[in-house]
Amino acid sequence: MPAVSASTFFESRWAYWLRDTIPGVTEVVELDGTRLFFPDERAAEFVPHLRRHWSAH
Repeated sequence: MPAVSASTFFESRWAYWLRDTIPGVTEVVELDGTRLFFPDERAAEFVPHLRRHWSAH
């Protein structure tokens, strides 16, 4: 479940490429205004998506 980042180092199109390339990846979650280290910076917004993914697999 790659999450889309507004990072200048990782364009969001790569998240969709990863989803289509890595077996088992089912969706891309877009969080507006996030950067490369958003899991640490905005964990409260990220964790529900991560938990949903874990519970589905």
